[in-house]
Amino acid sequence: MKKLYNRFKNRVQNNKGVTTIEIGLSAILIIIALSGFIDMVNMSQKMDTASSVTGYVGRVVGNQGGLMQQPSVHHLDSYVTAPQLYREVQTTLAKGGFTEKEFELEINGQLVKPDTNIETVSFGERIPIKLTVKYDWELMSMTVPGTIGGTKTSKREVVSSFKIREGDIKSDFKAGN
Repeated sequence: MKKLYNRFKNRVQNNKGVTTIEIGLSAILIIIALSGFIDMVNMSQKMDTASSVTGYVGRVVGNQGGLMQQPSVHHLDSYVTAPQLYREVQTTLAKGGFTEKEFELEINGQLVKPDTNIETVSFGERIPIKLTVKYDWELMSMTVPGTIGGTKTSKREVVSSFKIREGDIKSDFKAGN
């Protein structure tokens, strides 16, 4: 241990400039490592947001059996329309750090926009949902030449729980008695 200490002491006392270069390179490497770590934490939060949004869209679309601009006669008053869903997805992703140009939402193979109509899927049928987000390593792109980034896709497949009722519901329950 003493030998290592003496070597370090001799290098520090050496006035030829090697120590300054080593310290400078070490500082640069530490800055790159810290920026990579910070970007990794930020990206994990963004991916968590994207996954949460996909789960929310899956619950809504699964309950409704599809997505339309206006609710059909078969739906109750709690129907979430395509413009409402798109606005909620856009707002949530904006809070997570994504702009409108950085995400694409597909339901049953159709790209979702405020004017999207996706036909109602029968009870028990599968509905694939795919949210693709673009990301970049913001701090790493400042320390390493070029833009570093890519896309990540969050996929869910839900089963439609919406059943079209074609007649009156028969029940022995008497309201108000």
